[in-house]
Amino acid sequence: MEAPSDMKPESSPPERPRPGSFFRNREMISRSLIVAALSGHEVLDEEELSNEITAGPLSMLWDIPKDRIASLMEESFGAVIERIALETVGSGDEMDYERGVELIYEEPPERERFTEEAVRRLREEEKAVWRRKLIDLLRKDLNISKADVEQAVRSAGLSSEG
Repeated sequence: MEAPSDMKPESSPPERPRPGSFFRNREMISRSLIVAALSGHEVLDEEELSNEITAGPLSMLWDIPKDRIASLMEESFGAVIERIALETVGSGDEMDYERGVELIYEEPPERERFTEEAVRRLREEEKAVWRRKLIDLLRKDLNISKADVEQAVRSAGLSSEG
């Protein structure tokens, strides 16, 4: 007797998601949130997100490597999650990332805090990138060695690395 075509061979049960698996893709969630916040859109899917990063409000940051943008957003997300956790649970308790994600999605003030933190960090990074570009252009125009520029920056109490 043949098995009906819609019956599947017996296999191991599908892997159940572990607690916290929702938060595995933090980078995508945080990217989606910051792009959505900057663009005024709802949370975007991966394709929409990619379009926003290359042509939307984040395109102004094209000089910052994508992995650096991702890590800045991750840091922003972590900072806000930590604040939420400290405000909502005892300091000895483990942070509930899933609850933090829910709060950022559901609570406009939390989403705003995340956005402000992420935008602040991204703007600082953008300034550092442009500062480095300007220093490099001046150095090339004036034919000054990189060591001389670094010495001048140190003497002025600035940092060429942002």
